[in-house]
Parts: sequence; structure tokens; C-alpha cells
Amino acid sequence: MCIMIKRNFIVLYFFFLCFKLSWCQEFNQTKVQEGIDLYLKGAFDAAIELLTACIDPAVKSGDSLALQSIYTNLGNAYSSQGVMERALENYQKGLDIAFHTSDTARQARILSNIGTIYSDTKDFPMALEFFEKSEKLALLINDEMTLADCANGRALIYEQEGKNEEALELYTKTLEIYSKHNLKDRLALTYNNLGIVYKQLGRLDQTIYFYNKALELAEEIEANYIVAAIASNLANVYLLQNQYEEAIHANLQAQQKAREIGATSIAVETYGNLMDVYAAMQHYQKAYEYAVLYKQANDSLINVERTAQLAEMKEKYETEKKESENITLREQNKVKELQLNEKSLQLANRNLMLMGSFSVLLLSGVVVWLYLSRQKSKNRTLRILAVKESEKQERIRIAQDLHDDLGAGLTKIGFIGALISNDLAYSQSNTYGKTIKETVKQLSDSIKILIWSLNSESLSRGEFVSYIRQYAYDYFEDFSIAVHFQSTIANPEKSLSKDEFRQLFMTIKEGLNNIAKYAEATEVSIIFNDDDDEKFSVIIKDNGKGFDETVVKKGNGLNNIRKRMASIQGEIAIVSEPQQGTTIKIKIG
Repeated sequence: MCIMIKRNFIVLYFFFLCFKLSWCQEFNQTKVQEGIDLYLKGAFDAAIELLTACIDPAVKSGDSLALQSIYTNLGNAYSSQGVMERALENYQKGLDIAFHTSDTARQARILSNIGTIYSDTKDFPMALEFFEKSEKLALLINDEMTLADCANGRALIYEQEGKNEEALELYTKTLEIYSKHNLKDRLALTYNNLGIVYKQLGRLDQTIYFYNKALELAEEIEANYIVAAIASNLANVYLLQNQYEEAIHANLQAQQKAREIGATSIAVETYGNLMDVYAAMQHYQKAYEYAVLYKQANDSLINVERTAQLAEMKEKYETEKKESENITLREQNKVKELQLNEKSLQLANRNLMLMGSFSVLLLSGVVVWLYLSRQKSKNRTLRILAVKESEKQERIRIAQDLHDDLGAGLTKIGFIGALISNDLAYSQSNTYGKTIKETVKQLSDSIKILIWSLNSESLSRGEFVSYIRQYAYDYFEDFSIAVHFQSTIANPEKSLSKDEFRQLFMTIKEGLNNIAKYAEATEVSIIFNDDDDEKFSVIIKDNGKGFDETVVKKGNGLNNIRKRMASIQGEIAIVSEPQQGTTIKIKIG
């Protein structure tokens, strides 16, 4: 039950130091600073409320650096709570400000944070892509800290993929940089991650060594969330080494810190850990008490294994209780028998020995049977997980092969296009070049969709919004068209089928393509929201020259997108007037 500390805390104090000194003096920083302090202490709800209230004053004062700091720390707080869509939304706003102010350093840091979001949601290819973008910018300005953070993020991915040696190599490099600059928060997190890797390698002595170093640093800087999580990890290792007193002490330390900062998940985890410790010590009454606490605190999330343990502890406790009552009764009978005669006493003693032996044998048999049943259940669960992991790795491999093979083909097409441009007359080469460019872009889009689908077991509305945001900005990069993006979806975790994803993406792509080619627009707005009936709605609006409604009805391209929406029971409406722009409204259930 090892707790993985989110990498957001690697940048916990880093952003605080970076933005604290650079804010504009015209904006009152007191409330913003209070919000950041609450975030650093782990009071995420209070930090979000206070930082959100600071947005309007920062906008009115025109302080872009302060506003960027607010959005970035809101992203950190939402990420720590696991609300990834809101975290991405705020990171993107901070990134937009950094882009418009040409702040390369902050662009690199926010891209690294976004990479962490995708890493936490197990979208490792996308996470590595953002880490790579961040590293490129950091190299331009020789930002050693951001390079180290990106290396640490990639190490976390390798760690979860079982590539322990690669993870250790990267952690060692980042440890050197953090030690050089005496960054205690980063050192604590890196020591903790090293402990996790050594635990996976079965080297528990080194695991305990690194966990203790991490715990010492976290306590020194009063990072209570990190203290609670590392103490829980350390308790788990002590249990594996049968160091029960140390395990109990570490669990109680984690529990106390978790309660102080309201980290409910860690507090609940310590109940389960203490149940395991007391069960291993054969203190079944205490084990049962903690099992009840664990069930009460986490009833909605308790798994099959914990339920079995609860029943097992209760049965053992009731057995011991009844046995104790039986022994008391026998002792009373023995007193009475002593009053009768010596022969009766001898007979009672012999019967007591027989009953005790039988009880011990019976209890031992029950314990062995329960242990074997539990191990069998664990092995079955592990086999199922192994099959799922194998399927996941195969999807990743297929996606990588498609990316590499088709990517090489696209490069070759581009090279041929260059040759054609050199050899043919200008008018011909221009025509062929445009054809090749359009073909390459279409293939690239198809590859992205296919790789996205292969890498994802399920697709959420939030993931789709993030994907379209990135696609739209990339698509209009070469056009003089400003992109305005807005998302107010209330159910970002609600899933989309792969067919819905494909048809909806192709429809949006067709709409953006028409705007770029024909609309002569200077602005385009893309708006996502949920209706009252929870239908997923997309609105694409441009300020272009528009066209006659009769053309809309006759156009083959627009008929195609209507067929796409019909295939997934979606709705689409297209409204346009000459010189009034065009609006496309899409809705799916």
C-alpha cells in the first residue's frame, strides 16, 4: 500500500519563490500570498477559494505576472486534489500569458506541469511529449532547474513502467542538481522516489534509508502532506521486515499529520496499515478494531481483499473471546470438582487437556485455510492485472510502430515534395507542393487520432477538450486567425466512445478547415459546455464573410459532417449570412 506522492509537490516551493519576487508592485499581493501559503500547507480548498477571489483584482490592475502566478498555483492545487481538467484549464491560462509576454522560463515550467498531469492520468506518451517541449525551451535559456524537473517527471514514468534502472539513473542526476542548490523540498521528493524504486527491486534496507532521509527533510521544511505520505510508505516497509513497533510508530505519525491537514486518503490508509501490523503480531482484537475503523472511513472504496480481512479478523477475535469464556467456565468447574474429590480433579484435568488440544488444532486449521484462500484470491487478482498490463503494453507498442513507420513515410513525402519544387516549373511545383502538404497534414491528423485511440482504454470529455484545444492552436499557427477557447463543461470525467471521439473530431476538423480556407476570418471561437440534460455541446463561430444558406444545403462537405453526426445520434446546426460570419452548433448525448 505504497502511496505515490504526486510530482506536483516537487514544484511546491519552487513556484512560490519564482513568482514571489517578480510580481508588479501596483497589485496588492497579500491575499495571493496567503492563498499560496495555504496551498503549500496542503489546505487546497481554502487556497483555491482565496486564489480565485484574486483573479478579478489582478485583471483590473493589468498585472500579468500576478495573474499568471494565480493561474499556475490554482493548477497546482487542483492537480493535488486530482481534479485534472480544472488543473489543465488553469495551467493553459498561465501558459497563454507566458506566451504573450514572451516569458520562456515560465512557459517551460508550466509545460513541465502539464506533462505531470498527463503522467498522473497514465497517458505516458502525451506526458513525455510535454516534457520534451519543456526541455527544449529550458535548454534555450539554460534553465537547470526545469531540466531537472523534467528528468524527474520522466523518471516517474519509467518507474511506473517497471524500467527501474532507467528511473534510478535519472533520479541520481536530479539529486545532484537539487543537492547543489540545497533545494530541500525537491530532495525530499527525490529521496522518496528512490525509496520506491529500491522497494520494487526488493532492496528494503536501501528503501528505509532513503525514506528516512526524505522524512527528515520534509519535517525540517514542515511539508506536512509529504511527511504523512512518506511516513505511511516507511511503515509499510517496516511491516515487510517484521519490525512491528517501528511500523506502528510510523503509521501513527502519518495518521497525526494527515488529520492535521485533512488528508483523508492517507489517514484511511493508515487504518488499513495498522490492521495488517496487528494481524501479523497476532493481536487480533486490535486488528479487528482498526479493520472496523478502516471500513467506516472508506466504505465506498473498500476492496474485496479488505472485506475478507475484516471477516477474518472478526472471526479470530470472536473465537478468542469464546475460548476465553470457556476457559473461565472450566476454571470454575475445576474449583467445584476440587471440592468433591481428587479423582474428579484428575478426570477434569485430562478432559481440559483434550479439549485444549482439539481447539488449538481446529483454530490452526481455520487460520491455514483462511491464509490459503487469501493467497489464492491475491494470485488470481495478480494474473488479471498482468493480462491487462500486457494488453496495455501491446496497444502502446502498436501506436509507437504506427507513429514511427507512418512518420517516416510522411518525412519521405515531404522530401519528394522538395525535389518536385526544385525540378518543375513554378506553377506546377506550387500545385504539387500544395497537394503533398495537404496529404501530409491529413495523414498526420489520422495518425494522431489512431494513436490517441490505441493509447486510451476510455476517453473522457475533459481529455477531448484538452486535445481539441491543442489541435486548434497548432492548426491556426500558420494563419492570421486569433483563436478564443472556452470550456465550461461540468462533467469532464464523463466518457466518450471511440466512435464518438472520431466522428466529433472529424466534424470539428472539417469546420476549422473551412474557416481557414474560405471564411477570410480574423477570429474564431471554440466553446464547450454541458446542457441541462448533460448533452455535450460544441460551438464554433467565426467573423468571416459567411455565405448563402442555400449553399449550405447543397455543399457535399457539409452534408458529410451531417452524416457523421447522424451516425452517432448527434445534432448539428449551421447558421450563416453574407458578411456576418458562420456559426456551427454540435450536440451529442
